[in-house]
Amino acid sequence: MRVSILALVLGLWLVSAAALGAGTADEAGSLAASPAAEISEAEALALGLAAHAAGDFEAAARLLHPLAVAGNVEAQMRIGIMHENGEFFPHSVCAAILFYDKAARAGSAKAMSYLASSYMTGGGIRRDLIKSYLWAHSAVRRGETNATAVVMATSLVMSDGEFAKAQRLAVSFRPEEQPPIDLFPVPPQWGFDDAWLADLGLAPCHLPKFLLRE
Repeated sequence: MRVSILALVLGLWLVSAAALGAGTADEAGSLAASPAAEISEAEALALGLAAHAAGDFEAAARLLHPLAVAGNVEAQMRIGIMHENGEFFPHSVCAAILFYDKAARAGSAKAMSYLASSYMTGGGIRRDLIKSYLWAHSAVRRGETNATAVVMATSLVMSDGEFAKAQRLAVSFRPEEQPPIDLFPVPPQWGFDDAWLADLGLAPCHLPKFLLRE
C-alpha cells in the first residue's frame, strides 16, 4: 500500500514538472486551439513567437498568421520564414516572399534584407540586381548590417550603367511607395522545368490567385 501511495505521489510530481517544463509553448498551443480566447495583439505575438521558438509550429501559425494578414510586421516576417522553411505550412519560397514584401514595404529592415537577397539570387522571383541594390541599401540605412554584403555583391556584378541607375534611384527610394511584388505565378499543369523558367527570368511560383491579391 505504501509503495502504491509513493508511486502515486511520484507520478503526480512528474506530471506537474512536465507541465511546468512545457511553459509558454503549451500556453500558446491551448490559446491557439481556442478561437474564443481573448488576448491582445501583443500577447498573441509574444505567445506565437515563443511557440515558434519552442518548435510548436501549428500553435505559432494559428497565433501569428491572423496578425500577419492584419498587417503586423513582426508576424509577417515570422510567417514568411515559416513558409520558406516548410514549418507547418507547405514549403513555398514564393509565399514567403509575399510576406517579406509586405513587411519590407511597411518598414521592416530585416524584411528588406531578405527581399534584397531574393532579388539578387533569383530565389522565388525574377532576378533584378537594381531592385536588390535598392532594397539592400534601404535596409542598411535602417541599421540592418547584414544587408551590407548584398549591397557590395550587387555593386560588383552590375554593369556601370546599372550601378549608376541604382545609385540615382536610391536617393529617392521609399519602401512604403513601392508597388506589391509581382511573382508571375506559373500554373502547375504547365509542367515547365524550373531551370528552363529561370533561364527566361521567370519565377516558378505555383500559388492560388487569391494569395497574390494585395
